[in-house]
Amino acid sequence: MKLWHLAVLGSAAAFAVLTMLAGPSAGHGVLLSTLKGVAGLMALCTWVTCLAYAEFRRPLLLLGPPLLAGLALWSSTAHVPTRTAFLLSESALTAYVEALPEKKSWTFEERRAGLFTITGARRWQGVVQLTTGDGGLLVSCGLARAPADRLGDVEASEIEHLTGDWYATCLDLD
Repeated sequence: MKLWHLAVLGSAAAFAVLTMLAGPSAGHGVLLSTLKGVAGLMALCTWVTCLAYAEFRRPLLLLGPPLLAGLALWSSTAHVPTRTAFLLSESALTAYVEALPEKKSWTFEERRAGLFTITGARRWQGVVQLTTGDGGLLVSCGLARAPADRLGDVEASEIEHLTGDWYATCLDLD
């Protein structure tokens, strides 16, 4: 494999990896989202350069990067990384939630539960809300565990069902 093969496929692979890393926690970190955008732009420019030169036009180089980028974007949009990270962490998150005291006030103590870093937590009347510290400047994202009939008690502007009583949440602060 030649160096320019690696440049074309490597830039698309870097974009795919950064897309997957930006998604595991509910919401997206600003730094990873920025790096994902830069890597996507580099992959696009490298691929367009290959299209411009006849000697670089090979089926793998023409079809590989767009397919890889499309697969990464689809899986990120479908929240595959978040769901996967949650499924791997569900038992640790459940143990963490059950150890929380039953009260309404927030506790702000950074702790790890599975693959998630929890920066804030509260538990009240069967509803638990965890802040994971992601989301960016004006968005606070996290996880919530609540029965379906108590979902209205969760403070969030965006709620996505993960499994059972667990939900990914984001609260728009602006």
